[in-house]
Amino acid sequence: MFIESVEINNFRIFDWEFSIDWLQVPDWNKWSWINIFVWENGCGKTTVLEAIWLCLLEYKTDNISINDFNDHSKNLNIRLLSNQNFTVSKSMSWNFECQWFNFIAKKRARKNKKYLSSIITKDQYFVPVTWVKWEPKAWSPDLRLAVNNPFKWNRFSETDIITIDSNRTNQTRSWTFNNTRFDRLMEDFSYQFLNKYNPKQPDLNYYLSIDQDINNDFLDDAMEIFGKITWISLSLNKIDNQHPFENAYLWVNGNRLANLWSWYEHFFSIIYNCCLAEQSKKNLIILIDEPELHLHPSLQERFINFIFEISDKYQIIITTHSPLFIKQLKKAWCKKEAINILKKNWWTIELTSEADHKLWYLSANEINYTAFELATEEYHNELYEKILIDYYASIWEDNPVKFSIKRFDNEYFVQTKNLTVAHPWYDTPNQITLHTHIRNQIHHRATIWSPAYAELLESINYLRTCL
Repeated sequence: MFIESVEINNFRIFDWEFSIDWLQVPDWNKWSWINIFVWENGCGKTTVLEAIWLCLLEYKTDNISINDFNDHSKNLNIRLLSNQNFTVSKSMSWNFECQWFNFIAKKRARKNKKYLSSIITKDQYFVPVTWVKWEPKAWSPDLRLAVNNPFKWNRFSETDIITIDSNRTNQTRSWTFNNTRFDRLMEDFSYQFLNKYNPKQPDLNYYLSIDQDINNDFLDDAMEIFGKITWISLSLNKIDNQHPFENAYLWVNGNRLANLWSWYEHFFSIIYNCCLAEQSKKNLIILIDEPELHLHPSLQERFINFIFEISDKYQIIITTHSPLFIKQLKKAWCKKEAINILKKNWWTIELTSEADHKLWYLSANEINYTAFELATEEYHNELYEKILIDYYASIWEDNPVKFSIKRFDNEYFVQTKNLTVAHPWYDTPNQITLHTHIRNQIHHRATIWSPAYAELLESINYLRTCL
């Protein structure tokens, strides 16, 4: 099960029903799809990720407040559609098929005088595919994401979720907001230890035996993969003789990993969650908010290589506004990234349409322009060269001509587009149009000044109309 679409209503900036349809899911082919969301600040970048994990993760609802409602007189509603039906166990018996996850929050209808009440009520629901007699009734406890039942495992366990938020909440450190998978792994190690040894009466081989007999293959695999990518060797350090793994942590050259580099810790947590999913034969959804934070450029490239290697099996959803990160994604071998660009349109947020993209490939410079309204010399170069190549390709077969920038400017911009020549060709005034003049400024920086930003933006806006 992976996420296919997201519907958000009345959550923070989204005061209307906002939807993102057809998220890309793994297709088990090499270099599968990665979902990249690019937008400027204030467009709801983090809100979309948090909407997803509000539907899937129980503990994430604790931080929801009345401030998260765009309009507190209306319900806050988020729905996730999966790409296929998934099985949910009833609280006591049987199973039923679902295809939606639903999160609803609303202002409390009445006050309970016996104790202090919160302002809002929150519910996470499974939504069945069809309503039949043996399925739970609408809004029954059986539909809730979490039901306290000591006689059953998790009601839905086909897919694991890992979230890396922009606050970089620690993933391999104890006593955080929630028990992480690393905590649960260490608890399992302590269980193995207590079954094998009496910590109150250790013998001479006690400390040596712990590392030899108590282990987990996926943790060893994760440490090995992490070392190959980052060139950092990890080990597990234990600091409690009675329960040696209860407060264990990852050790790097005499220091805790969590105390040294925040992103290294999250990078490792992604790796070991992938190894765990591989071992347990589960699907995995990875949600990452701004991976470029605290990640230097060379490690960004190694991180991108890694996520493309795993994207054929796991669904990856990333938000970013780093031009460098986008540029690294656009390397020639990165064939299958689904880049979704959101932009502000007066008081609404909307996905850009195909008409907003003018190049035949999804250029990083074009993304910077459409997402952030950033006019760059590199984007001007791409647009100009595309127009030039298309023009000569259209006339070359019938009338081969000698290539010349000045000739192209005269034939295309002046004669075909009826533009005036008001800019110099080197030292001769009024010879070429603004667009070719800026092209020369970019290509001959040693002899000509850099183009003014206002002129660069004007030229880019015009060249886009020519494609």
